[in-house]
Amino acid sequence: MTAQTMSAVVKRGDGVEGIEIAQVEVPTAAPGQAVVDVVAAGICGTDVHIAHDEYAHERPVVMGHEVLGVVASVGSPDDAHWVGATVALETYFAACEVCELCRAGRRNLCANRRSIGSFRNGGFASQLLVPVINLHRLPETPVSSTAC
Repeated sequence: MTAQTMSAVVKRGDGVEGIEIAQVEVPTAAPGQAVVDVVAAGICGTDVHIAHDEYAHERPVVMGHEVLGVVASVGSPDDAHWVGATVALETYFAACEVCELCRAGRRNLCANRRSIGSFRNGGFASQLLVPVINLHRLPETPVSSTAC
């Protein structure tokens, strides 16, 4: 069976010239993970620094870490309550879980964190894979047709 693909903004080579629109594999969630349909992704200063090779990253990588989305699927029945939720995401994929900062609940400050958009595929694509622990449910807000 052939893997499904999607278009993404991928940093493959040096400098801005090393960024391209490319086909990448559609992610699949394992237990403890969620696949999120990207609704919006912001361009952050960090993305500009990655583009110019001024910020640590591994290539190839789908760029983008400022993401709003809707949970499309999860890898475990225990996490099924997340499916369909509108979420904001933590900007990292993993942390060491043993340092003082991780144990204090400050995983975002872990010196060994692996962030989306620089070390793991990020949000400049239709979907991305993240740990369920990094999801933040947003309140349901009706959209008004009169809002500007």
